[in-house]
Amino acid sequence: MVVKLRGMKADYNLANRRDVKFQYVTDDAKAALISQCADTILRLAGAASLERVATQPDGAPAGVTPLCTAYIDLAGSVDIAAEKVRLSKELEKLDKAIAGTKARLSNEKFVASAPAAVVQGAKDQLAQNEEKKAEIERLLASFGA
Repeated sequence: MVVKLRGMKADYNLANRRDVKFQYVTDDAKAALISQCADTILRLAGAASLERVATQPDGAPAGVTPLCTAYIDLAGSVDIAAEKVRLSKELEKLDKAIAGTKARLSNEKFVASAPAAVVQGAKDQLAQNEEKKAEIERLLASFGA
């Protein structure tokens, strides 16, 4: 659970912030376990609060863990407009990088003459960039962009 909370903070550039609030939805047995360990979870995750709620908060990004579904409260932590702009710019850069790598890999002369390690490196880079693009698109969607 701590890893997921820290990951959610990092996704929204809040890794260094200690005032981030989380909410979670779970059953009673798991909620009892979470409440017993709440101080430790808060300390390790670097969060201000961890509150159980009955239903999913509107517009809050979620992270699923074996214990619960956790939601990060972005209302007071993130300038959503600025974050949308930053993510959009990052998405544009990734689109250019993906297009360039695809062009290189579609060039038969490059594929035939380049060492196998270089071609494989380009394929790996393309896969990584496509994963990053999907993640950024998911983050933008969580903002309602």
